[in-house]
Amino acid sequence: MSTAKNLKITAYLNNEQQELISIYNKVKKLAQLKSQIFTYINPQFAKYCQLGNEENNRITILVENAAIGATLRFQTEDLLQKFSQNPSLKHIRGIQFKIRPFCTHTPNYHSSHEAKKPPVLSSQAAKIIKEIAESIKDPALRAVMEKIAKHTS
Repeated sequence: MSTAKNLKITAYLNNEQQELISIYNKVKKLAQLKSQIFTYINPQFAKYCQLGNEENNRITILVENAAIGATLRFQTEDLLQKFSQNPSLKHIRGIQFKIRPFCTHTPNYHSSHEAKKPPVLSSQAAKIIKEIAESIKDPALRAVMEKIAKHTS
């Protein structure tokens, strides 16, 4: 963000909403912390993490899944030791990891509109299903099972 834009935002916020100023400052602080903190986290895991909050000398890191959370939890002491050597991070005394799955890909909208093809069965599975269908007395259920049996490779 350019300095001129920052000045315009700050001027507006000073005139209109003190609450927005505190939110803006918090977001700015979290962005700075994130850029520093994530230099200490392995990039292999960092891409699945987001900085959630910083409060009472404790940070919360949101992770994509439990496996990443567990891996990073084992590294907590090492990370805190590294943070203590950085003047701008030395106030951090604890790290909390929370699992929050977030969308990391854009959905393919075209595929949802296309007709889905039924799964393909092996010839052996189709044969077994057809034999089962022949033993069923209910004609509607038999027809469904025979239709399923036709989905072979």
